[in-house]
Amino acid sequence: MFDCSYVCRFFIIKDMKNYTTDNWQYRLALGFMILTVAVLPFIFPMSTLDPALYPRMLGLSLILLLTIGILVFRHFFSPDHSRFIILYRLIFIFYIAYFICTGLSLFAAVNTGEAFTEWMKTGVYLVFFLVTVLILIEIEEPQLIFSKIISVFTIFAAVAGYIQFIIIAMQGHLSHEATYLVRIPFGHRNLFSEILFLCLPFTAYGIYRFRKTWLIISIFATMLSLGLITLLLSKSAWAAIVISMVVALLTLGNYYNKFSLQKKNLTRFALYFGLSVAVIISGMFIYGHTDSFVTLKKQTGWLTNYKFGSSLERVDLWTKSMDMYRDHPAFGVGAGNWKINLPKYGLEDIAAEDSTNRSEDIVQGKIIFQQPHNDMIWVLTETGLPGFLFYAAIFFMAFYYIFLFFKRSQKTGDKYFMLFMLAGITGYLVIALVSFPKERIEHSVMLNFILAFIVVVYHRDNTLTRKVHSFIPLTLMVAGILISLMSSLVSLIRVNEEIHLKRAFRYRELNKQEMVVDEINKAYSVFANLDNTSTPLKWYSGSAYFNMGLTAKALEDFKTAYSDNPWHIHVLNNLATCYELEGNHPEAEKLYAQALKISPSFEDSAINLSIMYYYTHRIDQAYESIKRVKTGSRHENYHQALDAVLMAKIKACQTMVSEECMKKSLDRILNAAEWYEKVFRQAINDKNNYEKQLIIECIYLMEIVDKSITPEYAKELKLKYGLISQEVK
Repeated sequence: MFDCSYVCRFFIIKDMKNYTTDNWQYRLALGFMILTVAVLPFIFPMSTLDPALYPRMLGLSLILLLTIGILVFRHFFSPDHSRFIILYRLIFIFYIAYFICTGLSLFAAVNTGEAFTEWMKTGVYLVFFLVTVLILIEIEEPQLIFSKIISVFTIFAAVAGYIQFIIIAMQGHLSHEATYLVRIPFGHRNLFSEILFLCLPFTAYGIYRFRKTWLIISIFATMLSLGLITLLLSKSAWAAIVISMVVALLTLGNYYNKFSLQKKNLTRFALYFGLSVAVIISGMFIYGHTDSFVTLKKQTGWLTNYKFGSSLERVDLWTKSMDMYRDHPAFGVGAGNWKINLPKYGLEDIAAEDSTNRSEDIVQGKIIFQQPHNDMIWVLTETGLPGFLFYAAIFFMAFYYIFLFFKRSQKTGDKYFMLFMLAGITGYLVIALVSFPKERIEHSVMLNFILAFIVVVYHRDNTLTRKVHSFIPLTLMVAGILISLMSSLVSLIRVNEEIHLKRAFRYRELNKQEMVVDEINKAYSVFANLDNTSTPLKWYSGSAYFNMGLTAKALEDFKTAYSDNPWHIHVLNNLATCYELEGNHPEAEKLYAQALKISPSFEDSAINLSIMYYYTHRIDQAYESIKRVKTGSRHENYHQALDAVLMAKIKACQTMVSEECMKKSLDRILNAAEWYEKVFRQAINDKNNYEKQLIIECIYLMEIVDKSITPEYAKELKLKYGLISQEVK
């Protein structure tokens, strides 16, 4: 029988004595678990549309199916229930309760397909946590094996990052924006930095524990990580490093007598600290010689001013998220539905003071937020207060186990390991407060590894004495298989969506509208109806039908898109346009208004609504709608719509005035597009209505430019049209 653990012999050859079983099924399960760490993050490093979210989810689900199958087979031949006693720990109850709350949130979701997918992700993480604990509990010191595995993984990942960084540096000027190109295999430089940080507790523990070759490997992996984190300018990872180190040092100081600090340990800590400082300073030195510290100053500016760059943007998102929670406190808006509900709370005031272009992209629907950049708020808004409390309780129990272990245990080596785990989970929470590690498979895998190690190490030192009911192992294994199966099916559906959606995008660029429709229909399902920007798939096929002149079919697809995401401003705009072309003016007006309520400066809807008002002879309303668009807009229909409305306003003004000289002046303005647009801009600047600004312009033209009227007559006209009061006269 092939033994999968032999694949990992390079890492664990000296630790094989620590196995408590020679059972081949167990070794095979351990091998699959190690492959999860070593291989999973490199599955499809860059997927079709997303950094391999669903391919990796599929990979994790399949690994879990195989692993659970092996554990079931082993349990069938060796039905020892005692190993399941660890599952009586309270942290498992809280994790299961959080999973149940996530499931209950489906009833509150607008898009149940997205909610179910997110529920399955939560379920897979729960199953992974349970399976990992059951495997680790049978090894005396599992941290030795996984510290080696993670050290090697870290070196491979970091080297890939350095290669990308060097290529970018050689191509031109190194800058903050350029670092975003360092993304393989994690899709984004911040996510890259965060996963490197989550590996640090294991590589740093290797520095404390290993000797000779593995000590050098651990040091090398740690220094590579710290250096790359510094170079990638990830504020969340920086904060995680600083705060986790402070917490670890304060804890070490508080439990000083419990750790039995020896000279060799102090020497290693000093070596680790000295090398870390040297690596970080080297990274800063690189930027000092390539960027004059401008980038570093910009990245550290958020410490003294939250109204800076993305920091203000996050605060705005958190504020709106709390409004969302207050509207749905019990069950939230549904798992995976935060991104759908956010626009309902307005896009106009989500902005950063130093990012005008980005702010404009937000209000025009070019940037669509997928998460609030805060996992705690994310959980609170999507699962409600009960789900949030159970989620927070998972972390609370982890800290409780760590500090209780420090207080009671006599195992100095394990205390140091728990100290590193404390730093890891503290850093994860710091990252989770300003980023979205919950979304990413590899981040969640690392978190659950840390949680599993904490529970296992604590459990060994604080054994439970109670009977394990025979139905518990069977129930958990069956549930694990069902969840893994459902997750595999959903992941397959989402991978299929990504494949066909990528093809649809390619055909869209080539203007092959029939092929776009065909690919979207192949991609679409109840579990796959949004792309990775939360844009409904049927919006793409509806747009294709519209471009082919098939308005009726476009209308049907836009209706489906609306049901999948009712607050997507482009969906609202296009659905309204189809209703308008079908002659349903009230429904079109309602949807245009809804889009403009979400984003008052949204050009597409403002212009389309203005055109609709113009053709239904509601010129004043058409004017108010076109006013929403920023003057100088480059929208393809802006000037055509603006000119039509302004000309109508000028003609209406001509019927209002009685003086022939005023009518002639208005004629002159009417025949010069640049002139009446200039008057329009001046009216907005002076906060006047357009008619008043026209009269001001006419009187100025006659009195000052042409000198065709006397100052006295000019005053009479100003008095007549309310430009000055009787007292002024």
